[in-house]
Amino acid sequence: MKEPAAMSLSGLVAGLEKKVAANPENIDQQLLLAQTYNQLDNREKSLQLLHSLNKQESNNAQVKITLATILMTGTDKQELKEASQLFNEAVKIKPEAASMACLYQGEIRVKLDNMTKQ
Repeated sequence: MKEPAAMSLSGLVAGLEKKVAANPENIDQQLLLAQTYNQLDNREKSLQLLHSLNKQESNNAQVKITLATILMTGTDKQELKEASQLFNEAVKIKPEAASMACLYQGEIRVKLDNMTKQ
């Protein structure tokens, strides 16, 4: 019998948290942990980890992009504006991310426009 995806993911979280604690310099593991938190509907924990990581790794485009993509799923205007700004910062670090960033920023603008129309 197969386990539901959420149950199998939650079983991995503890092991991933241990790996991150044992090797806090590994940014990829921290990003994976943050994304896993988000997938398990723990957006707050995900954002907390990503904001902290963004402060520590201010020149890491992948951290900024991951944080921005999670922020843009919300409905808070400040979070949406922060996401757009993070995409700008990521492009300065990694210019090849520009087309993807523009696409996401367009989605953010549509969301913000829809909020002001309501």
